[in-house]
Amino acid sequence: MRLVYNGGSTDIKDIECSNLRNEHLSPIMHRFYRYIHNYREEPDLGYEKKICNEIERSSAFAAFKRKIVRDDPKLLEIFADALK
Repeated sequence: MRLVYNGGSTDIKDIECSNLRNEHLSPIMHRFYRYIHNYREEPDLGYEKKICNEIERSSAFAAFKRKIVRDDPKLLEIFADALK
């Protein structure tokens, strides 16, 4: 019981974490990476707006997406205003 109440890991917590990552985080982040790739290939096809929508604070997993943009100097230059 101490593990559960003191923030330790249990088998169920590990399984649930894996489920959340596989069912929610992975598809969303895959889509975001695809938007970035497509934007780099064809910047005029509307992917800039999609990326801006994805890095809004209200977007799912926005902190992860914003970190990706901040860590890439070219993306940071383009999307700096959207990160404010």
